[in-house]
Amino acid sequence: PKTDAKKTQAAAAAADTWQIQLIASANKQAVEDAWKDLSATHNVLKSMPHEIESATVNGGTFYRLKAGAFTERSGADKACAEIKANGGSCIVKQK
Repeated sequence: PKTDAKKTQAAAAAADTWQIQLIASANKQAVEDAWKDLSATHNVLKSMPHEIESATVNGGTFYRLKAGAFTERSGADKACAEIKANGGSCIVKQK
């Protein structure tokens, strides 16, 4: 039962985490390189943690560059709006 409680707590914590997805591509190197360019272009990204998530889509592997660790969707929405206002693109996703 203790393990179940820990899993439930972890799931609840993960459910409260929002991120900004900046790019998705089958080219892992392009996704890795994108962080350097995007964080240099968009000041809001400079202090954010980032990660590359892999996912299988239609039998192929895609890599998603995600940034931030927001407890509220509104924080991720605000950061994404700032990126868009600066000519970038992003979508808000729950982790």
